[in-house]
Amino acid sequence: MPAGCDFVCKNKDCKYHDTGFTVNAPWPLGNIDKVIKSRRVSELKQVQDKLKLLKEEGREYASIVFPNKDNIETEGYRIQLWSKEEKCVWQHDIFPEEGESLESAIKNADLPDMEDYSTIVRKGINCPSCDKQLTQNRWFTKEI
Repeated sequence: MPAGCDFVCKNKDCKYHDTGFTVNAPWPLGNIDKVIKSRRVSELKQVQDKLKLLKEEGREYASIVFPNKDNIETEGYRIQLWSKEEKCVWQHDIFPEEGESLESAIKNADLPDMEDYSTIVRKGINCPSCDKQLTQNRWFTKEI
């Protein structure tokens, strides 16, 4: 089940108080044309326009918007990793071989040594600005 976690700085003395970012668990990717044409994205004109620009720039896959009422086939996964040294989130797209599990594909993907979703929700992340622990708000979405 696709999930995410919002990380927000609650330190009132920080210049980024009440701001933050989201990190997602492995998120299914589908053909960008199918995502652009999906009912949900069609309702979100700004999202649809941004995806069209990404397609023009050569992007072939996009995150599937849930619920996936159009039954867009999962062709890969977007993996987000946290770099403690650079204090930022990096994204990597992986595409499992036919019959390969997501876990195996991640293990074989030659990803950089950074913290994955499970690790950062367990350990937490410090604010890139003030270095105080960020608050967490975890959420999930049903695929259908």
